[in-house]
Amino acid sequence: MLLLALVFGLLPVIGIARHIFKGDLLLFKKSGRLLLVLIAANIFIYYTRIGIITLPLLQKITFLIVLGYVGMLCLKMRKDWNNGLKEKAK
Repeated sequence: MLLLALVFGLLPVIGIARHIFKGDLLLFKKSGRLLLVLIAANIFIYYTRIGIITLPLLQKITFLIVLGYVGMLCLKMRKDWNNGLKEKAK
């Protein structure tokens, strides 16, 4: 069941990453790599049970960073979208 959730969760991540790497969002590119490393560490620890005692803390940290990342990305995209609408109105 977890593997199925990971696969379906990976699809939107791939789509978002694709648009970020096509665009001019250097900060999001670099921090996106950090997020992928954190998610991979979560998966590695879960399946191998190496360092399992640190997993709950790592999951909380990862969740907060992902939440902040998505929030900042939404604000950036909204700002760019509003700027595009203003340019079209001129």
